[in-house]
Amino acid sequence: MSFWRSALRRPRLFDEASYALGGALIWAAAATAVVTAMHFTRAPEAGAKVWFEASARGFGFGWLGGLFWCFLLALQARRHEPVPPVTTLPGATWIAVLLGVMLLMVLLQAGVPALWAAGASVLGATVAARVWLATVAGRLAR
Repeated sequence: MSFWRSALRRPRLFDEASYALGGALIWAAAATAVVTAMHFTRAPEAGAKVWFEASARGFGFGWLGGLFWCFLLALQARRHEPVPPVTTLPGATWIAVLLGVMLLMVLLQAGVPALWAAGASVLGATVAARVWLATVAGRLAR
């Protein structure tokens, strides 16, 4: 059997790839918003060029990090029994992004260094998404 025939018989794989690309856009938009907000609070007198560079950097890092994060969440979802449908993954991503952004802003305002705050917010977002997936898988098991 050729590669394309075997791949076309796996619609979940294509749905997960579509989810990962869409989820990366969600993370990129959130990272752009956070970087732009942080830029205005820390350097409000900087010009438009600096603002644009910071926003572009936030979008790029958010896209790459979000793509990797969504790929790993899709793999994590396959470990549950029964496997939750792919349509539950965007809901977990939205919950994770909102919680992650809120946690990041709180930690940064509390004076935590940016690297530690970013790591803690991604960890909190991941835990929230995994709890959401476990809840959905538990409901499907009943």
